[in-house]
Amino acid sequence: NAASPTFASGTIAARAQIAHMHAEVIGNAQPLPEILQGIDPTYQRVFEAGWAGTIVTLEDLAGTWAVDPLYDTKIVSRAMEIFGP
Repeated sequence: NAASPTFASGTIAARAQIAHMHAEVIGNAQPLPEILQGIDPTYQRVFEAGWAGTIVTLEDLAGTWAVDPLYDTKIVSRAMEIFGP
C-alpha cells in the first residue's frame, strides 16, 4: 500500500474523497464535476483497477474503498448510533 496523500485543507481532502467515490460509484456514466477534477491523486487508479462504476451497495465498498471486509457493517452500525434505527 502506498502512503495516503495529504491535502492543503480539510475542504480539499473532502473533495478528493467525493471525487474518488464518484469514480467508484458512477465511473464514466457522468462526468466528474469540474470542482472535483484534478484533486484526487488516486482517481485514475480506480479506472485502471477496473473498479470504476462498480459500487452499487455499501457491501461493495469492502475490498475496493476499504480493505476491511466488515466495512459496510461498520458504516451501518455507526449510522445507527448517530441517526437511530
